[in-house]
Amino acid sequence: MSRSRAALAAAPLVLGAALASSCGGGSVDPGCSTLGCVPVATIKVDLPLAFGEVQKSTITVCHNGTCLAGSFATLNAPPSPNAGVEIGIASAPDGGAASFGTDALVMANTSGALWLQVFWRSNVDDVADGDTYSVTVQDSSGQSVVSFTGTAMTYDTVFPNGKDCAPTCRHVEFDQHTS
Repeated sequence: MSRSRAALAAAPLVLGAALASSCGGGSVDPGCSTLGCVPVATIKVDLPLAFGEVQKSTITVCHNGTCLAGSFATLNAPPSPNAGVEIGIASAPDGGAASFGTDALVMANTSGALWLQVFWRSNVDDVADGDTYSVTVQDSSGQSVVSFTGTAMTYDTVFPNGKDCAPTCRHVEFDQHTS
C-alpha cells in the first residue's frame, strides 16, 4: 500500500481517536456508543497548484483571529485519485509552537487536480453563531493562491451517538471545492 493510501486509510482512525477524546460529556450511558464530536468546522477549497509547487507552499488557518500555520514540505508524493494525504497545522503564524493543532488533507480528484479539506478541531476554542473561518495558502513566492473566508451563520447540532446520548456537538461545513 502506498504511503499516501496508508495515511488516508489511517486518517479516520487517528481523527476518530482524537475526536473521541476532544469532546467531554461526562459519564457514558451503557446503551450509547462512544463516538466523539466531528471537527467543529470542515472547509473544502480547490488548490490550484501543481504538486511540486504545493510542497513549497504554506498554509494558515484561522478561527475568529486564532490562527495556525503549517507547510506542505512533508508531502513526499502526490495523493492518488480520490485519496488524500494528511498534514498537521500546529504552529503559530510567527513560527512558534502552538499549544494545539488542526489538520488538513491534500486531496486529488480523478483527473489529478488537487484540493484541500481542512478540519478545525472542536477542542481548540469556543464556538458561537457568527464565527469566521479563513484558509490562506501562499506559494513559494509568497503569493496567495487560496484565500477563503466564511462565516458560520448557524452551526448544525450533531448527535454522533443519537439524541439521547452524549455528546452534543456543533458543526459547520464550507464547501468551495469545484474541481
